[in-house]
Amino acid sequence: MPNDNSPQQVQFYEKPTFLWIVGSVFLYFVIRSELQASSARNAEGKVVDDVNYNLAQQLHTSFSISVWSEWVSIATADINAVYSIAEKIKDFTAVQNAYYDLYSETLISRLEKVFSDDAKGLQVFYSKFRTATSGTTNTAGKLVLGRIATVVRTTNALDYANSSTLLKQFNAGSDAGKYIGDVQVKVGSVITIYAVVEISWYLVTTKKALIKKIDLITY
Repeated sequence: MPNDNSPQQVQFYEKPTFLWIVGSVFLYFVIRSELQASSARNAEGKVVDDVNYNLAQQLHTSFSISVWSEWVSIATADINAVYSIAEKIKDFTAVQNAYYDLYSETLISRLEKVFSDDAKGLQVFYSKFRTATSGTTNTAGKLVLGRIATVVRTTNALDYANSSTLLKQFNAGSDAGKYIGDVQVKVGSVITIYAVVEISWYLVTTKKALIKKIDLITY
């Protein structure tokens, strides 16, 4: 006969423990999601009050980030807008921190993507915010004779012999040609300083052109 005084075996079930783990993981992700959302709202709120957050948002908008820009080698950024915003930057580190806070990516990595096919264009960007911060010898409008002039915004090249004739248009970041001097052009009562630049002409020769000096930079 069975011994009624024998110790009873106790069965332990894993189900309550499993449910506790699942509940804890779910709670963790809910809390993390709320914290991230709160952080994002706080960052976005700074766009209105903090100039560096505002500039970071402007840059992000000018990059025109899309599926095409992320996965296909196609330029989507508004380069002229990017340059214009760069001229407003006084504290690049603060703008970098704000950009990361808003978009969880580094501004430098995004700029390298935007200018992946245009290293000189990236140099133009950096020269603009350095000029805004403390001044630099590489400043638009302050050109060094004999050096290649790079365009900092879309601009027109006019015929040196007849300033009413358009020779060609240069896009921002492109090399215009060798800077050889200045000339003043008066239209009515307005005097504009133009740089005289030797531009490539039909690939086999050069031609003197007039380009607004403020639209150029030399290195």
